[in-house]
Amino acid sequence: MARARISILAGLVLAASAAATPEKAAAADLTNAVLECYVDTYAFDVPTPNYCVSWWTPGSANNPTLALFEVTGLPAGSYSFAWTDLDTGSPPPGCGNVQYCSTGIATDTSGDGSVRLSVLVTDLTTGLTRTLTAEAYYYDAWT
Repeated sequence: MARARISILAGLVLAASAAATPEKAAAADLTNAVLECYVDTYAFDVPTPNYCVSWWTPGSANNPTLALFEVTGLPAGSYSFAWTDLDTGSPPPGCGNVQYCSTGIATDTSGDGSVRLSVLVTDLTTGLTRTLTAEAYYYDAWT
């Protein structure tokens, strides 16, 4: 009787340990990935998905300043990033194979006041790709 209980108990322990063994992680997808941006001013700028806007007035920001873009919402993994300036069709200067990019932006009085970027994100494990875009606008609120 004692042997039967030990065998049952051993079987339950083995079954529990097998059930507790973690499964292989499923390949992540890119559906939650988003390109966020903000225009750097003296305010506490907060990144927003797909679109950002800021206004210049004397003492509130530099002109020109920077528009900052970052891919967010990616699950843990290994990725490559290929940035494109949608106005020129070329990679923005200084934006390499990294999750973020900063580029110059000027108000509409000293430039066009906009930067439009896209980034091709590639999951290096699965080969899945997704292109994300965002637009930054910087307006002169003074003149």
